[in-house]
Amino acid sequence: MDEATTPDCLRALLAAARPDPALAPEAARQRLQGVAARLRAGGPVVEAERAALADALCAQRLRPLLTDTGITLAVGFWGAARQRLLRKVLPPPQRPGQLDDLLGDLFDAPSDPQWLAVHGQAVADVLRALAGADDAAGRRLRTWAAAEALEALQVLALRIAALAFEPEAVRKQPALGRLDGPFQQQLAAAGAYVQARAGGPADAAPLLAALDGCELLVAGIRARCASDGVSVALTRLLLRVSQSVARIRAVLAVLQDADPMPAAARLLASLVEAESRRDSLRDLLDSNTALLALQVTECASRTGEHYVTTDRAGWTAMLRSALGAGAIVGAMALAKLLLSKLALAPAGVALAYGLNYALGFVVVYLLHLTIATKQPAMTAALIAQALDRGRERLQEVADLVVHVLRSQFIAVVGNVAVALPTALAIGLAWAAATGAPLAGPEKAAHLLHELDPLHSLALPHAAIAGVCLFLSGLVAGFYDNRAADRDLAGRLRRHRTLRAFLGPERLERFATWMAAHLGGLASNVVLGLLLGSVGVVGAFLGLPLDIRHVTFASANLGFAIAAVGDTMGWQQWLASGVGLVLIGVVNLAVSFALALAVALRSRRLGLVAAERTVTALVWGRLRRSPREFFLPPRAPAALPAQR
Repeated sequence: MDEATTPDCLRALLAAARPDPALAPEAARQRLQGVAARLRAGGPVVEAERAALADALCAQRLRPLLTDTGITLAVGFWGAARQRLLRKVLPPPQRPGQLDDLLGDLFDAPSDPQWLAVHGQAVADVLRALAGADDAAGRRLRTWAAAEALEALQVLALRIAALAFEPEAVRKQPALGRLDGPFQQQLAAAGAYVQARAGGPADAAPLLAALDGCELLVAGIRARCASDGVSVALTRLLLRVSQSVARIRAVLAVLQDADPMPAAARLLASLVEAESRRDSLRDLLDSNTALLALQVTECASRTGEHYVTTDRAGWTAMLRSALGAGAIVGAMALAKLLLSKLALAPAGVALAYGLNYALGFVVVYLLHLTIATKQPAMTAALIAQALDRGRERLQEVADLVVHVLRSQFIAVVGNVAVALPTALAIGLAWAAATGAPLAGPEKAAHLLHELDPLHSLALPHAAIAGVCLFLSGLVAGFYDNRAADRDLAGRLRRHRTLRAFLGPERLERFATWMAAHLGGLASNVVLGLLLGSVGVVGAFLGLPLDIRHVTFASANLGFAIAAVGDTMGWQQWLASGVGLVLIGVVNLAVSFALALAVALRSRRLGLVAAERTVTALVWGRLRRSPREFFLPPRAPAALPAQR
């Protein structure tokens, strides 16, 4: 709605009431109180102004504002995103008589949601002066608002009741589909309340009790999602129920309170806040994926427990696991070097490199070995979970951080300690068998240059690899959640072809195993394809994109040493060694920081405050006992208990 169709009296009232953002809080409050005092004053001019305001408001429909603004749309996530994007590009047409359009037109200043929330009591004074007087204008406004609010209450109750029969909800909680369930009880209670209200004051206690039952049921579904998984569709459905229940409570507060104006001021502030975020894609993403993000990071944190050692036996086992992975990475690096000699199209190169990495990572996973750089994406979620327990348990967080860093250190050492000499041995054996180095002088020089932290893009490329590692962690959590949410094991058990091929007993084992390992398999395949294709995509786009992974970089260093090691100067040795260390640090740091940010965000924890807390804890422990960051204690230590 443009300014020309906005009632002038409403625009003038808001212009007089809206505080300047530069005003001190007390001055802003006094300005609002001045508007309220003027509306309470008698006289023909004020009476005419109040009558015009009542005419302007009563000509609008309040119900859509109460039932739609701030309530998740009954469309899919991508449909909602498309609608918001289209509204940003081309605003929707005007709808005369719709208060939700008028609200967005009036409260269009960025500071409006803030001052409405901060100065709620003063805003209530303005509303009281406008609609609380016992004159014709005041009575008209109260009658109009009550009638529209009761209609909105019925519409919201109907929508909640209908959501009980959504297949996605019934799949999680079959009790929802019962005709005597909480969602249907609140509809009956809402109808009884509206009918009683037509004859005078009504008791809202039965409706509030029914709403409590709805919230308990939603909380139960959310709790089940921790073990059964969750989807974006279910997240949106639960969000709609919660928002609708909260809106009914807000409307009831206005209808039931002896002095309804404070509740009306709070409701107005929430509506303006929701209207200000109506076209925000970020708000859509945050609100509609919060439960899914939490579940994905929870799955990652459960996986992360396997990457954390707390005692000498676990530390030694981690070292052995990393040593085995280092040998496989050496073979993967050899395969990539041989593939680079083939005359393939760019798409073929990307596919060949990606499949090589993916196959190697899957073998590492199936053999229960450890790639060090995959740890941060999993363990960051574990740290966020520990931080969520509260500041009174920070010592447990400090212990966990030490365990994580020590485990990652020994895993990196194990990977590099085998990958480099394996590649060196392969290079020397190749030269002895063929009479020519596996990596020629030009290729060896290129491999060494890629490790130089000063004269190449080794560190930015290491950061890109860290992003890929982070994404693989999200993929693992997503598919573990997906397997639980869609009951992958049960669906595989019903697969007739598999049953005929494997037989009942082997199918049972296969279904159970696949449900438990789908995330790990998908994560490793995706990571391999990402690492294999980034360089090719960069070359295709003409951008300096590539990856540097510490374990593969150590294998490449081994191949280079086998070819030109006797001619390397000390500067090359130093640059290669320092570059290798820095690549590992950047891989781990970027992957960990991104994973921790997502995990903290999913738990609604402050990112900056949490990072400062973790940094302070780590620094304090490092100063007191640097040894425990590298070597395990003799006595075992326990991880913080899971909630």
